[in-house]
Amino acid sequence: MELLTKSWYTTQLRTIQQLCSEPSEARPALFSPATAGPRDLVLEVAVESAELAPLPGEVENVISTSPFVRLVLDREALGATATATNLRKPVWNERFLVMPRGSVLARFEVCETCNSFLSVRCSCILASETALQTVQTTGQVSIDMPLYHNFHEVGVLHLHLRMWDGLPLEEPFWWLQHSRNPQSLVPGGSPWQSSNRGTAVVL
Repeated sequence: MELLTKSWYTTQLRTIQQLCSEPSEARPALFSPATAGPRDLVLEVAVESAELAPLPGEVENVISTSPFVRLVLDREALGATATATNLRKPVWNERFLVMPRGSVLARFEVCETCNSFLSVRCSCILASETALQTVQTTGQVSIDMPLYHNFHEVGVLHLHLRMWDGLPLEEPFWWLQHSRNPQSLVPGGSPWQSSNRGTAVVL
């Protein structure tokens, strides 16, 4: 499955390469969230895990396999996580570097393979500008996003966002510590809300 065209990959890689540098050679003046323009800001988006319920009418013994998350910015697929082995509580702990660049929506699709066919099991949507402004204000945010299938809530996706500082991604799983004291974009009462996290619905 090819998610990215060669030209898109080449452009994004060149851009990230220009922004990224080794810590010993890092020059904050080259890139800083505080001084970068709106089109230069880069979000670090961590996809931690999900909690998935059976879909309406789903037969348990024909359950799909290998769930993964695909990130789509407006209509452009940016990439996907690896597949997970746990079907109901998959864990990925993977991250993306995202340049919103005036985009409108960021869509997170939980995909799976069923009988050799790839399908989107459920999804959630973030307003790119709202997420960017919130992260700029708070520094980092943990969000429990409700997942929907045909307008039915069928799970929750645990996301973490912060501004990228321009350095290599060397700090592993920073969001696990942050998730103990999360900040919510919009406090809510989703039945999927965990005991130690905030819930956000940003559409």
